[in-house]
Amino acid sequence: MLCKRFVAILALAASTLVASSSATSVDGGGRAVAARHAAIHTPLPRMIHRRAAKKSASSSSSKKLASSSTTNANPGYDADKVLSVAKKLTTHSWEYGILAEALLEYYNASLSVFGSNPFPNGKVPKPNVATVQALSYVKPNISISGNTLSNGDGAAGDPASLVVPATLIGGTNAAYTQAVDRQIAHLFTVPLYSNGAISQREAVAELWADAVYMFPPAFAYNAVRTNNESMMHTAIIQCSRYRQILQPTTTAAWSGLWQHIVGPQSQTLGIWATGNGWAAMGMVRVLATVKKWETSKGWTSQQALLTKWIYQILSGAVGSGVASNGLIKNYMVGGPNGASQSPAAGDFGDVTGSAMLASAAYRMMVLDPSGASKYLSWANGLRKAVAARVNGTGYAVPNVDPLNWFNTSPYYQGSPEGQSATGILAASWRDCVQAGRC
Repeated sequence: MLCKRFVAILALAASTLVASSSATSVDGGGRAVAARHAAIHTPLPRMIHRRAAKKSASSSSSKKLASSSTTNANPGYDADKVLSVAKKLTTHSWEYGILAEALLEYYNASLSVFGSNPFPNGKVPKPNVATVQALSYVKPNISISGNTLSNGDGAAGDPASLVVPATLIGGTNAAYTQAVDRQIAHLFTVPLYSNGAISQREAVAELWADAVYMFPPAFAYNAVRTNNESMMHTAIIQCSRYRQILQPTTTAAWSGLWQHIVGPQSQTLGIWATGNGWAAMGMVRVLATVKKWETSKGWTSQQALLTKWIYQILSGAVGSGVASNGLIKNYMVGGPNGASQSPAAGDFGDVTGSAMLASAAYRMMVLDPSGASKYLSWANGLRKAVAARVNGTGYAVPNVDPLNWFNTSPYYQGSPEGQSATGILAASWRDCVQAGRC
């Protein structure tokens, strides 16, 4: 049954990937859904409750371990402190996912998909978990007993953000590999949107820009582990399908940006900075994986599509302007109800989205230097604006409230994903400098 579901998803999407990718608007089904759900529904946050008490496992792994990466390209702030704060704040599945990625990119860059040779002999590496901070930190927070790697509390995509660290741990512990297999299989059992996009929610077919960071990179990494070209195609196709629904048609300067959520449960058509950051960074990770895997490095047409979609978001972000503090506005255009809402609703400068989008630009400077060069000065401006907002204790603020994006007031208590994104920004800048591109 699962195999048939997987084949059905590929059949629905693969034949139209290139054709559909050239459109910048949602398809007919997407327009119908948007019309049916034009009003904003009662928000259903990822978690109904606020953050739980910090897990004791976090403190036991807080000690900085041996690093295989240098950090001599100063981003303008203390990234070690920033990531230390991230550990203190992180409690949810997607937060563990992005923090593990941040720790991997910052402290053990060679193991990330942005390393020069992340797949020796075409395979996923098998590192010593005890010497890789990302893995030793996140290991106690990965579930190996169920169908998902963490409790997603209704989110289908969020637990998949842990596939990369779980896969690396699985190189020396088969229980984690088996857990990854169950997690990947589970993604093919959740609802599908009308165009074949895998839902971010377990109960209904609903698309969130956030999801593009969660499971397409997981599919891509799993494709390498299992030597499965079809799985790699699925990663790319899912990016295409999300873009098809979430990217509205406009000729405005912000053209190319995505809406946050389309669906029957939590819809918000806002042009949200963090959502666009999630989507851009997710596609950058997929692109890096495609480029670095021996089997897919020659897929030039697919790489060109991913590159185009990433640049559409970056160009739209440039066109949307910045707030008075030099950061990208939380709602880049309008407010949570959409682009036409009064800009006064949520237009404060946001660290989280700014760090994510600048990171995407820096990564593209290495992956596609000639194409990305037009974004370099913009990314540098964002990095400096982020650096100016990192205080002496390592908190990078203000952010959007991480559990309530409808809150249009700046949030100063610290955002788990904002801290991790700021760590990723430091890693992206360093790698760009060391590559001689920045």
